[in-house]
Amino acid sequence: MVNREEKYKDAGILVQIVITVALIMFVLLYLISNISSFATIVGMLVGLLLLAMAFNNHVSFKRKYFTLIYLIVGIVSFAISFIGYIK
Repeated sequence: MVNREEKYKDAGILVQIVITVALIMFVLLYLISNISSFATIVGMLVGLLLLAMAFNNHVSFKRKYFTLIYLIVGIVSFAISFIGYIK
């Protein structure tokens, strides 16, 4: 029987992989088409990826300082991209 912590680790890694693949796809689309809206999407995906990395770091690796760094940079990146999207 799999405990709850193992489920969180598996789900966190899966989310991180999915976001990474989506990020790579949007970066390639941005480089090919040079549409400015893709830059906003890439910024938001970077923020989400950093938040997922913070979660995985907290659950799996238990490194306190990196979790805080990932969390702060992820929130700032997501906020900057969201503000750019609103304008």
